[in-house]
Formats: sequence, C-alpha cells, structure tokens
Amino acid sequence: MAVDLAVREPRQVTVPLEVRTAVLHAVIVTATLNAGLERVGYDARKRAGFGHYLGPDDIERRNAYDFVDLMAGMPGVVRRPGPYGEDYLTSARGAGSCVRYIVDGVGYQEMSPGDINTFVRPGEIGAVEVYQSNDAPAQYAYSPPAMVNSTPTFGRVGAGIPRAGGMGMPGGRSSAMGCMKILIWTKTRLGL
Repeated sequence: MAVDLAVREPRQVTVPLEVRTAVLHAVIVTATLNAGLERVGYDARKRAGFGHYLGPDDIERRNAYDFVDLMAGMPGVVRRPGPYGEDYLTSARGAGSCVRYIVDGVGYQEMSPGDINTFVRPGEIGAVEVYQSNDAPAQYAYSPPAMVNSTPTFGRVGAGIPRAGGMGMPGGRSSAMGCMKILIWTKTRLGL
C-alpha cells in the first residue's frame, strides 16, 4: 500500500491485513528405535517379565560416564573396585558369581575386570537387559568357559595379583551356566 508522507506533519495510516492460513508440510515419523528393539527381541523378552531392562529413555536419564555407572542401582548387579582402578560388575549373589556380557548378540569376554567400560561407552548403548543365570533367554543361556572371570579374588602375596580360585583359573568358579547375563544393544545394531 502506497502512503504519501510529509516531512513536517505526522500521519497515521491504517493498513488492513489479509487473513492467511499457514500450510505445513506433512510430518513423517519413523519408528526406527522401536523397530530395532522389536527386531532384536528386546520387547518380547520384556513383555515376558523375566530380567531387568534399561531402555533408551532410562539410559538417557542416567547420563552415565562408564558402563558400570549406567548399571548403578540395577537389581542383581554390584559394582566393585578393581585392582588397577577400573571398577567392574559382579552378581549380587556373592563374590564367586560371574557376569557374562553379550554385545549385539555376540559374547564379549573381559580380559581383565572392567574392560567393558572401554569396550562400549554409555553414549553408544541403546538398550540393556540383565538376567540371573536361570532367567536368561535360551539363545544366551550358555557362554563358553572363560579364561578370565570378571570376579577376581586377590591374594595377599604380590598385591593385586590374582590367585587360583578366581579369574577362571584352575580351581576357580567359572561355571558358564551359573553366570549372570548382561545383554547390551548398541544404537548401531538398533539402527539409530
């Protein structure tokens, strides 16, 4: 609208506006996360009621630095200090019980207690499942006997040096069937 203005006198002008309706493009939602969890069987196992679960929202809320931090307060799991400053997880059932990790469906064996903290970072994890030995899903129930067990017992001689009876050495407890299972699903595996 053209308006004539003078330098010496003020002028008021009323400009009527047209009503326009904003048109938005369609919003497309893809359920990648849910599809990924369904694909790996996470949702079905959770519905079955066995085990304990951390979903993507739970993981985000925990804002963990290490994997052991992420697992804080998870039923059946205890955090223990390692001999070299790296904390590790063990089953709450006792010092001799072991923990086995399955990352994206493949067994992961710690070479020393707490290795899981550097193998997979909390920011890479999409979901976690924790099972006592008897509750583990059939496909994850057995893990081969380990060379290194994640629940060491340390002798007095040579501080921090494992002795027989721990770490899966002869005479130690490394029964793969009696181990707690922790299934870790990475965001990459879930398609995120």
